[in-house]
Amino acid sequence: MDQKAENVLRISLSCDTLNLPIGTPVRIEDDLEIAQINRVSDPNYIGRVIANYYNDAVYTVTTKYNHRYDKAVAGVANLLVGPGLHGPDNKIYKFTPSSPGYTAGTVVGPFTFASGSTDVLSVQVNSVTAQTFTLTNGTAQEVCDDVNATAVDFVMSVLPSGKIAISAVNVDDTITIGAPSHHCNAVLGLTAAAYAPTAGSHGTPTCLIIKGGTAAGDLIEILED
Repeated sequence: MDQKAENVLRISLSCDTLNLPIGTPVRIEDDLEIAQINRVSDPNYIGRVIANYYNDAVYTVTTKYNHRYDKAVAGVANLLVGPGLHGPDNKIYKFTPSSPGYTAGTVVGPFTFASGSTDVLSVQVNSVTAQTFTLTNGTAQEVCDDVNATAVDFVMSVLPSGKIAISAVNVDDTITIGAPSHHCNAVLGLTAAAYAPTAGSHGTPTCLIIKGGTAAGDLIEILED
């Protein structure tokens, strides 16, 4: 991977105080303005003032973060580590957003259902009454289209592998695959169970990719402490 280190990142922020001297250490306030601090050891320190534009209380400030530009390598998806958020001490944390209840089948379409024997799909969202569907033979996409025509608060989709997946629409929702009479779980490769949503979380301080790509040679810009 090609890497190129750049200068310290600079940001422009407003401040209630006019004429802060160049070199003044500052922190970011809750209102996204900067405020003077007395020492760089302050845990909220982000950088020093390097310019004051026209005495209008808008300052350019260096930060603890460096630009780093990497050239992406085709197929190396882990270069895309965003999204991220600012955490304690103004460090950047990788953030994993919440995701809804989800499950995927293990059988590749097309699907053949035995009428009156293995043709019923049951999906429940949270504690609402389960929705049932009588399925007919077809490709994975045709089966998904039939279900999605009347499905409420969940969606069935086709994975690149040709298998089907079922996901709640809302990130807080649980889906339950039932096993009523004549269920089609074996045909689709589903397991009767409840699938809860996954709560969002953040990891340890890391870098944040703010733009980039996965094709060879694409530039990926990274903020790095």
